[in-house]
Amino acid sequence: MGEFLDSLKSFGLAENHPLILKGVNYLLATQNPDGSWAATTRPPGGNSYAQRVSTTGWATLALAGVIYHLHPAAAQTRLARLHFWIHNLSLPVFMISLSYYLLGHAALMGVVVAAALLLLVGLGLFMLNILSNVRHSL
Repeated sequence: MGEFLDSLKSFGLAENHPLILKGVNYLLATQNPDGSWAATTRPPGGNSYAQRVSTTGWATLALAGVIYHLHPAAAQTRLARLHFWIHNLSLPVFMISLSYYLLGHAALMGVVVAAALLLLVGLGLFMLNILSNVRHSL
């Protein structure tokens, strides 16, 4: 959704345009009390922890996109580039190895942990970037 909101902006919509505000408000309104988002690919009553983690990851990435969109100076920093590459390289490794681990391939637990730790490093870089480059304008 973050990419979609950026696309709307590139077509000339202002940051306070009703469509952009509606997208951000939707993400915030549908967030669960524990900070996650419900899985959208399961029928009602079909609960999946992995789907919930995946959906939460996508929603979090969308919100990061919105923050970078609203604060373009923060998006141009070295921290933003590191966040982008670490996140986008470790996420597929994490999701694929987690899927195989959940299917019974216990030997992949080390890969799951390593990729998860890299994702946390990326998240830490994102938070550091926001605290360093956005806090002053909040």
